[in-house]
Amino acid sequence: MARLNENKAVGMLSELLALKWGYSPMKARNIRYAAVLHDAGKREIPADILNKPGKLNDHEMEIMKTHTKLGAKLLSGLKGELGDMVKMVCTFHHEKLDGSGYWGVPS
Repeated sequence: MARLNENKAVGMLSELLALKWGYSPMKARNIRYAAVLHDAGKREIPADILNKPGKLNDHEMEIMKTHTKLGAKLLSGLKGELGDMVKMVCTFHHEKLDGSGYWGVPS
């Protein structure tokens, strides 16, 4: 249950930031929903990796990284602006402005 509450908090904060940055209420609401679903792909990660205490080894980390693309695939049936946003947030939520992150910027 704690995970659901954390995702709700991420969604609410994302919506508030979007409004603060001048997004329309509709777009901010879509950002909220997308943020709540950002880790949907983790349901496809084996429980022994997902719940492992401590640091993941390199192989486990490579499996964990796939949750971003798995989430986008899982939610690929969503259409329109919300669907596009959900797929983008699922795929890229571990990326950083400098191009580092799970997938990075192609060179």
